Amino acid sequence: MDRINNGEYITPNQFGDYTVFVNDYINQLYGRSLDLYAKRYAQNNPTGTPKIDIEKIEESLGYIDDYLYYFYQFSDENFVSIFMNLIDNLKFVTVLPSSMRGIYGQYMDVEKTLYINPELHSNQRLSSDERTRLYICHELGHIQNSKWMSNLIVILNNINCSNEDKQLMYNGFSLLDEATTQDRAENIAYYFSSKRRPNMAQRVTALFDGKPHKTNFDYYGEFQVPTIDFARTLRGIGKLEYIDLVMKEFGTRALKEDFSKKIFEEYTNDGQISNLYYLLKRLGIIKNAAYAVFGYSDPRYINQSSLALAEYNQLVRKLRDYRDPIITKKL
Repeated sequence: MDRINNGEYITPNQFGDYTVFVNDYINQLYGRSLDLYAKRYAQNNPTGTPKIDIEKIEESLGYIDDYLYYFYQFSDENFVSIFMNLIDNLKFVTVLPSSMRGIYGQYMDVEKTLYINPELHSNQRLSSDERTRLYICHELGHIQNSKWMSNLIVILNNINCSNEDKQLMYNGFSLLDEATTQDRAENIAYYFSSKRRPNMAQRVTALFDGKPHKTNFDYYGEFQVPTIDFARTLRGIGKLEYIDLVMKEFGTRALKEDFSKKIFEEYTNDGQISNLYYLLKRLGIIKNAAYAVFGYSDPRYINQSSLALAEYNQLVRKLRDYRDPIITKKL
């Protein structure tokens, strides 16, 4: 990899006063990651693909660098918080064991480790390397969203309802987490690939009784339109017509750690909190259904997904809010 010189990572990107700090962080990440690979895979548990593994770990450093640079260019007001979150919460990058290379990537918050799939295939839109970048950026997005997902637990614990309903509402926000991280990652992947994101098209999965849904996501396409419709229930977003602008504004708000808190506050102030609970529980069913397809949730949710979407659509479009956001005056 051309960013590695004599065992040292050198960033080609310029971050102004932060360039040295970014370079130092990624160098430390590189060293820790090579040590982890040697301990975990090199001796007692070989993957069978050591050359590819190390190459992909080194490439991933460049993709993490580019992830930061994207926000430095296009969302500089959020750059520092994004960078600090990575410093605090991303300590290692390694590869998935060979038995788990059916998934695209995984971030383990307890280990503060990003697992990448070094054998991702290309598709009609993106090369293997471009898709690797996409799913690395997707997992990095979860690190940024993790604070408002953690804040959500406190909010839900203060709601008087069953634990099952609380879990569904949490999973509803998890769907929004997946959709915002995927949309950001798609934008970053296509930007650095110098390609235009494709238009939305019909796709069919096991969800929704096999009825097609529109998406231009590489993955998690079932989540895209429900997220757009939910975003439009919020002031300042509902008045936007173009879906790319809707997702951009919603995704920008999701970079803030008070994102989930602000949504509960807006629905409460508008006297619509019960409707928020209703929407989140239906989103939770859809999210569970998508995970159930791969054996990570109860299969019964797959059959429930069509009704959940119909009930969700019936309400969410009535709640579209065309008003400007409330501006809080500073004293």
